[in-house]
Amino acid sequence: MKEAVKGIIKKVTLEMIYEVVDERTAEIKEELKDIKTEIRNLNSRIDALFNALLSLKSSLPEK
Repeated sequence: MKEAVKGIIKKVTLEMIYEVVDERTAEIKEELKDIKTEIRNLNSRIDALFNALLSLKSSLPEK
């Protein structure tokens, strides 16, 4: 009886741990998705600024 109770407790504990890990994994994946989107946005802004600088440079008189 004691061994059966230990086995049940172990199984329930493992199931709880797996559930928490699955939830946290989903949260981390969502955070990564948000970070990737932000990086894409920042890269777009960097490209726009770089192109603006190139345009400005080409409009300056030669020395």
